[in-house]
Amino acid sequence: MRQFLALDLPDRWRRDLDDARRRWLGADPGWRLPAIDSVHLTLRFLGEVEATVDTGARAAWAEAVGSLPVFDLRLTGFGTFPDRGQPRIFWAGVDGGASLQGLASALESSARSLGFAAEDRGFRPHLTLARARRGHRVRSPRAERLLDTASFPVEEVILFRSVLDPAGARYTALDRFVLSAAGD
Repeated sequence: MRQFLALDLPDRWRRDLDDARRRWLGADPGWRLPAIDSVHLTLRFLGEVEATVDTGARAAWAEAVGSLPVFDLRLTGFGTFPDRGQPRIFWAGVDGGASLQGLASALESSARSLGFAAEDRGFRPHLTLARARRGHRVRSPRAERLLDTASFPVEEVILFRSVLDPAGARYTALDRFVLSAAGD
């Protein structure tokens, strides 16, 4: 089953981000907006995970996450990928400081120790808000200001199942791994 580890978003972030992307992307039919309920911060994509690996992996994720303290996540701005040329993805940047980087690093180390292939690119924390439709040229979004959305405490990592569908990927939470409240 296809899996990934991610942070979910509070409802207020979803509302604010949905309003902003609709306002900034306007009526450009070249942009495809995923369902706002599916927007998340991917920490580690795992790919296809065999049932025989899944149980041991869940114990490793719980151990890696449980040893780290709760931290705050905040929005930092907006941009597109690639950095130059025709935009393909419109994203919101997020920052959790060294704690977010440490969480991603701990999950990457655990994944490698379990035999998952190493990630081929560095961790760039972002929320994918829209994707350019194939064959469409799109204009860069006009994200004129940072949203006033308050930061929120990251208290858990979620293991999601991903099912690819022509209408878009569908995600189901399989398990939750809680960070240490005090960092003990």
